[in-house]
Parts: sequence; structure tokens; C-alpha cells
Amino acid sequence: MMRWIRRAGTALAAAVMVVLVVAGPPVAALWWVRAHRWRLPSPAQVSAAVQQPPGAAAVAALISMAAIGVWLLLVAVVVLQARAAVRAAMRRLRAPALPSAAQVTAGSMAGVAALALPGVTVAPGEGIVLVPAAAGADLPGPHADAARAGIDLPGGGWVPYRTALAVSVLGAMIWLHRRQHYQPHHPRGGGPRDADLQPLPDTADALIAVAGPPAADHLPGALVPDLPGGLLVLHGPGAPGAARGLLVTALLGAALGRAAPAVTARPADLDVLLGPGGELPAGLPGLRPGAPAAGAGTPACCERPARHPTLVIHQPTGADTTVLLGHDGPHGRRWQVDTHGRVTSHHRDAPLRLCLLDAAAAADLLRLVEQHTTTTMPSRPAGQQRPAGRGQLQLLGGCRLQVDGVVVHPRRSAALQILAYLAVHPAGASTTDLIRAVWPGLDPNTITKRLHTTLSDLRRQLQPALSDPILRHDERYRLNRDQITTDLDHLRDVLAAAAGAVTSRHRRAAARTLTDAYPGELAAGFSWPWLPPPREALRRDVLDAFTGLAAAAPPDEALDHVRAALAADPHNQALHAHARDLLTALGDPHTANR
Repeated sequence: MMRWIRRAGTALAAAVMVVLVVAGPPVAALWWVRAHRWRLPSPAQVSAAVQQPPGAAAVAALISMAAIGVWLLLVAVVVLQARAAVRAAMRRLRAPALPSAAQVTAGSMAGVAALALPGVTVAPGEGIVLVPAAAGADLPGPHADAARAGIDLPGGGWVPYRTALAVSVLGAMIWLHRRQHYQPHHPRGGGPRDADLQPLPDTADALIAVAGPPAADHLPGALVPDLPGGLLVLHGPGAPGAARGLLVTALLGAALGRAAPAVTARPADLDVLLGPGGELPAGLPGLRPGAPAAGAGTPACCERPARHPTLVIHQPTGADTTVLLGHDGPHGRRWQVDTHGRVTSHHRDAPLRLCLLDAAAAADLLRLVEQHTTTTMPSRPAGQQRPAGRGQLQLLGGCRLQVDGVVVHPRRSAALQILAYLAVHPAGASTTDLIRAVWPGLDPNTITKRLHTTLSDLRRQLQPALSDPILRHDERYRLNRDQITTDLDHLRDVLAAAAGAVTSRHRRAAARTLTDAYPGELAAGFSWPWLPPPREALRRDVLDAFTGLAAAAPPDEALDHVRAALAADPHNQALHAHARDLLTALGDPHTANR
């Protein structure tokens, strides 16, 4: 809301300035003419002015004419810029726009999704069998106009908006699952990060950055498009990518619990679809042993998978579809798939565009499904820094920059994200690291200039109060902590002090300081793609500190520390169990069982 108010105020100020510059001089000239009753000079006056040297009035007239010329030039510039802005606005109105997702936190959305969707128990196997989910919400998807309902991948390929939304839901569910099942423990100094804090794959981050977090009541329905029964031959330049898209969307639907598709894949088929040595990770939802057999809708030619990779799709209607990939397959329904995933066939009247993935994007999304199925129990760590400066960067419970107590709104939205990223990473970041974090999915070699422009504009905006907020050395950028203080650095110092608290008085003081130093999660309200791993890592540092204080305290004091930890993360199941145990030990089983 505040962003729109600031934009409206900026637009109003710009409009007032334009009106003053364009209309002000003519209005002032008209007022002067009416006040002084100015008339055009007579021929005699013109002749006298030519014969005599110019006086003060003539000089004033010349200056006025020059000013009028400058004003006309300025008006021409304003008109040309306004014309360009109108044309750009018209192009944006005509351009296809993706549907906007509701602005809710990914945690809330994933909580509803995790509670509302059933689990799927499956076993690993080999051969491909895909079962689409039942029809669902009226979101854009494979059945809608493809040009308006999908996302182009930076490396080539196309993903329906419905499938991108499923990726967004799955990514949020992964982080919520890790958050719920994390086991807090005593801090152990600066070791490696927990094994389950690896970021999401690049393709998933790129899709989430565009699709945004969806609302819990707009979860995807069917992902796999309606396919005809019997034999379906895919051929054309886009056929392999379309087959990969069918495989990945079926597994995404299984991971979300939208249906119970059974997926098996023969190694030779996966070598063609995913590259040499390609295989589906064991234990994926919807995986079961078996291989497509000849008969029951599967032609005998499918026994030669290296030549004709095969997908057998069992639809809810019971009419199985054997999807055969190749140019010289047997007779049947034949779909020509172009490089954009569009289907051409004399059997179809309605337009259809299939999800199109290259081998790398398919592997990324399969890795996302694998991350959803695995739970790694953590180990943990933390680091420290001590800052000082005229600038203050708040990162806990929000994200905003102040200079000498005055809030500063960077002119470029990426500037605040870069400051936050460098504050989270004290060792700094390379140009490639920053571009991949702030602009995921784009080639760092093509937009390096955008990063340099953003940083240069930020420096100019903060000068002279902050001479150099971001330091650069050997192609690495670091936040200048001599000029910008962060509450994150203060929290890291508090965490280090809490680990050394020995007496009861010191433990209680450390708990109070820690509670005050952690008013909310890292960059609350922001959903930058790189943010979930450090956000969850910091939350775990706080939980570890509280449970470390509780471990060295008697039960009544320990209960206060555990409750403080629950205030920082009310979703954690282990903390709830710990609180119940302490209440039972203190003789309050009624409260423990509530």
C-alpha cells in the first residue's frame, strides 16, 4: 500500500512540475502583456531602433526571445517523452499478462496446502506410466490460450502457468516441512550449515520468481492435459521436450497429492529424455516398479525403447494413452509438436500447447520433487560480525534502510535486495552470485550492466551521508559495515553471548536480550527467491540458542526458554513436544495435553 502511495505522490509531483514548466511561461507572458498594454512597434519605431544602438528595452526583448526559444525546445522534449511513455503504456496494455497471485506469505499458503492435501505412498521402479489428476480449479493451464497462460524459460522451453503455480506451491511446502521437522539443539560454534538448507533448483527459482506465491484456495488442479485414448505419436522438433514436460508434470501432480499417478521409466527411455545416465530418483511420489508391456494399448514396437521412448498414461476414464516418441512409429493419432510446444493435428480442432522442457530444466524440477520427499536432520552453526555507521539496515521483521534516522527508499527495487543479500553474506558475493540471486534464470553475462547501474545509482542516492555503502575488491562486493549497521549483525553477537551464559541470572538476561533482538523472521514480508535458506538458517540459530539455554536450566526456567522459542517459531513440533514434557515434569499434565 505504501509503495502505491509513494508512486502516486511521485507521479503527482512530476505532473505539477510539467504543468509549471509547460504552461507557466505562457501564462506569465500573457499577464505581463495585459498589465503593460504592450503593442506591436510601428514602422517608424522599427526604423529608429535600427538607426540607434539597442537600449535596455531592446536587450530585454532579445533575452525574452531567447528564453521563449529555450521554452519551446523544452516543450518539444516533454511532448516527445510523453508520446514515448504513452506508446510504452499501450504496448504493455496489449502485451499478454500473467495472472497475478494473491499476496499472501508462502508459509501460510503452504500450511493450508500441507494440511489440505493427502500424502502419497509409492515405491521406486522402471518403465513410464503417467496418470493425470482429476480436473480442478479454473486456473490458466494447458487447456487455455497458451500464449496468455504460460511462462517462457530463459534457457528455452515453456511452462503452463498452472504448472508454474504447482512448482511455487511445492517450493513453499518444502520450506514449511523443513521448518516443522527441525530438531533444535545446543549451538556448536561455526561448522557447516544443515544439510537440508540447500536452495531450490535454478529452474524452480526462476518459475517461482515469475509466478509468485499462490493463495491457498487457488491450488492447481489437473496438470497433465486431456489426451486421446489409444496410441498417440509425438513427432517434430518439440516432441522430446513435450515428453519431458508430460513426465515432470505428472510427478509434480503426484507430489502435491492431486491424484495418485503411477510412473515407471525404463533406463533406455530416460537416456533419450534426460540424457545419458538419466534416471528418476528412487522414492519419488508416483513411482512404482514395472515397465510398459506390449498389449493393452501398447504396441509391440514399444519394446524397442531406444528407438521409440514410450510413455503410457492411464487416464481417470480408464482409456489408456500410449505416447510414442518418434518420427517413424506405427499408425495412430499423430501430433506434430513445434519448438514452442504447440500441437498441430487434423484430429484436433481446439488449440493446445504442451509443457516444453529441455533436459536441464526437467532435471531441475525432478530434483525439486526429490527435495520434497527427503527430510535431512540438521546439524547447525552461526557466525558473528560487529558493525557501526550512520546507516542502519533493518532485516529482522521487515527490510528497510535508514540514514541518520530517516528512512531511505532506493530508487531501484533491486538495490534493497542487494543490500540485504550482502548483509546476510558477510564474506561478500561475486558479480555472478548477485545476478543469480537477484535476477534468477537470466544469463549473468547479459545483464552485468544492470547490476552496475543499480549499484551506481544507490551510491549516488546515499551520498554524501554514506560515501561508499558497498565495497568492491577483486570482483567481490561486500557491505561496508563501517557505514551501515544491521540488526542481523547485532543478533549474531547476541547468539554468541547466549552460548556462553552459565548462571541462571545470565541465562535469563540472555533470553530477554535474544527475544528483543529477534522481533521477526529475516526480511519478513519479502519473497526473494534466494531468501528461504538463510531465513530458515537464522530461525534455527535462534531456536538452538533458546534450547541451549533450556538444556542447562531447571524445569521451570527451561519452560520459559522453550516458550520463548515457540514464540519465534510456533510451527516446530519438537518444541511443542519439549514443552509438553516440561509441563508434565512440573505436575501440570492438563496444560500439557491441551
